[in-house]
Amino acid sequence: MIGRTPYRSTLAAVALTLALGVGSAHADIIGKKPFGVWRVSDALSSAACVVELKHQTAKSGDGYAFDAWGCEALHAGFDGISAWQWSYDTGLLLVNESGNTVAQFDLAELDGLTSVVPASHFMVMRPEGDARLADLIKKAVTVTAQR
Repeated sequence: MIGRTPYRSTLAAVALTLALGVGSAHADIIGKKPFGVWRVSDALSSAACVVELKHQTAKSGDGYAFDAWGCEALHAGFDGISAWQWSYDTGLLLVNESGNTVAQFDLAELDGLTSVVPASHFMVMRPEGDARLADLIKKAVTVTAQR
């Protein structure tokens, strides 16, 4: 073998294995979304309601379908929400038919998602079932090499 050594072959195999392992772990992470029934409560007024983040695509095409019951007391515009979107960068976006953000929630130190938008409301979303909020946290992948 001219130009190839067992060391280079082994190094190439290790690099390929690490690359494939990182890629498949990333695919699992992307699939995590906060589907299901959630209770939204206002921290200041104690008003609360129930929302459902559905699996079906919204009619508007701007994300997944959204339903809400009894949210009028929150005065947060939930009656105009038609869809929801999730990403690790922006958190949970609740959008209207025009695709404009009505409310935004993100992970916080509380046991739920905390509102970021609108700034005038202090709302918390908590899962009604056994949803694991830890699944919504982007996992860090650490690769170490030994000589």
